[in-house]
Amino acid sequence: MGCNGLVLSKDSIIIGDNLPGLKKELEAEGLEVITTPIDALSWQGGGFRCWHHPLIRLG
Repeated sequence: MGCNGLVLSKDSIIIGDNLPGLKKELEAEGLEVITTPIDALSWQGGGFRCWHHPLIRLG
C-alpha cells in the first residue's frame, strides 16, 4: 500500500490523484480522501509527502 500522503486527522488524508486504487481502499475504510495533482513530483519518483515539511500539531 502506498503511504505517501498527508494525514490531516484520524478520519482524513490527502494523497496524489495518481493513486485511484488507494483512494478507493481508504474510502472503503471510512476515510475522507482528498486528492491533488502531483505531476510535477511524480515523474521524479516523489509524492505528496515530498511537498511538505514535518508538521507540529497542537491540541
